[in-house]
Amino acid sequence: LPATRPMFASRSDRLLVELLEHAGPGGLLQRLKSAGLANAVDADTWERTPGYGSLLLTVDLTEAGQRQVHEVLRLTFAWIEFLRRSPFPRAFFDDRARIGALQETYANRDEGFALVQRLAQQALYYPLAVAERAGSAWGAPDEAAYRRLLFALTPDNLLAMMAAHGITSFF
Repeated sequence: LPATRPMFASRSDRLLVELLEHAGPGGLLQRLKSAGLANAVDADTWERTPGYGSLLLTVDLTEAGQRQVHEVLRLTFAWIEFLRRSPFPRAFFDDRARIGALQETYANRDEGFALVQRLAQQALYYPLAVAERAGSAWGAPDEAAYRRLLFALTPDNLLAMMAAHGITSFF
């Protein structure tokens, strides 16, 4: 993925992660569950360097899903292609921004060493004036940043692995 920290205010990485994890009707998880291939989907981004990052997508496969890994991958990339062709999910973004504002207002802000440690880490990666809020605040949406992330997710840019009891070979 392109570096995500510079787009922290638009939360384009969180938007993508939450769309991939969305368990509602039409979402990736619903599609995989209806095919009997998965029980859960979890996603996150990892900023590996200031220049690039990774999307970590974990799919809890059923036994059928373990036998049909290629179909799971096909459905996953079909969902990503659907997101690419869809209009920018402004309503979904606005909902997440409202939730973020509530969390920022009412969530436990830590204290003592935990607070100092979190602030020091945030100050390493974000401008000092916004470091405290950088991990929770949602700024203005940035469709171009969102699309850059989506278009970086391609099969030729994928490292897939499967871990399960008794599995001796992946492909």
